[in-house]
Amino acid sequence: MLAGQNLLASNEFVRARTDLENAARLNSALPGVHTALGQAREKNADYDGAIQAYANAVKQNAKDFDGWLGLGSDQYFVRN
Repeated sequence: MLAGQNLLASNEFVRARTDLENAARLNSALPGVHTALGQAREKNADYDGAIQAYANAVKQNAKDFDGWLGLGSDQYFVRN
């Protein structure tokens, strides 16, 4: 997860998505993994996948501001 977050911060979105998907698959209970995965999917223009990841993030932590923000903005973007 840490590698994925660092790649995301370095604008290496394709590699970040791969690392974050692996982290979520290995341990989906990691705090923030779904939010980071949503951000990586969003940067790769996978808005439906990002919405799914953000929805998982807010299910996991209802106080996840970045998760709610990403979920709302992507749903607005796809007009859902």
